[in-house]
Amino acid sequence: MGVTVKSSVNIGLKTGYSVLVTVAAGFVGIHISAALRCRGDYVLGLDNFNSYYNPTLKRARQHVWKKSGIFIVEGDIKDTGLLNKLFEVLYRLLKRVQEVVGRKKGVAEFRIFDLGNTSPVPVSELVSILEKLLKVKAIRRVMKLPRIGDVTFTHAIISLA
Repeated sequence: MGVTVKSSVNIGLKTGYSVLVTVAAGFVGIHISAALRCRGDYVLGLDNFNSYYNPTLKRARQHVWKKSGIFIVEGDIKDTGLLNKLFEVLYRLLKRVQEVVGRKKGVAEFRIFDLGNTSPVPVSELVSILEKLLKVKAIRRVMKLPRIGDVTFTHAIISLA
């Protein structure tokens, strides 16, 4: 994994950032990864490939993006051992980036960009908005929580985004 991870966050070039994208095989994650890569950044993805939606689709994305230089590691963000390994590899790489760009002191900078909404929005409200914009009536199937992968509420801290 180390060599593939290193190639995904190619430190030999002087342009772009090395970025870790979580839920990278999901719809939002894959599009963010593509945009970052097109911008010239080096992307390493992390996804647990759960069955929240079709894992076959997520695996297909994993293979397509590997050809584009984006490697998606299979694992859970709650796996501290895996995260330590990944950071032991973006930290050594970050130290190398410092050398490339000429910094003499301190650790390389990193930032976390949380993408989402600053306050919880019920799915029913989102569906209503989509119905209005698309001028289509949705077929609603309300299910009890929690389902696997569901949380009761969530929101993002988007100050850096």
